[in-house]
Amino acid sequence: YPGDAKPMKVWEAVAETGLPLLFHSGISYAGINSSKYHRPAEFEALFNIDGIKFSLAHISWPWVDECLAVYGKFVNVIKPRPNNEIEMYIDLTRGTPPIYRQQALEKIFNIGYDKNL
Repeated sequence: YPGDAKPMKVWEAVAETGLPLLFHSGISYAGINSSKYHRPAEFEALFNIDGIKFSLAHISWPWVDECLAVYGKFVNVIKPRPNNEIEMYIDLTRGTPPIYRQQALEKIFNIGYDKNL
């Protein structure tokens, strides 16, 4: 899981470099049983790493609403913290059926999390 001790040490080391991380998030068609590691809520642990910059790829399909909820937590709880340098992004690359990408954009711009979007 993204929040397990070993990968967290890697994410912390990457955050220290200032480089961004792009994570596969959502179901994997690789033919292996790995989707349990790609749920967007599992990435909440990264909010404890100072200076981390990361993106969840493919809008976490089929857990799009969960991804948007994690982003909502970021902009309403995590981002407003003093001296916070954490950055979270949602990636819309192909791999997700187009209708879900369209709906995700409509939701994120109308959900009301951040009036500056």
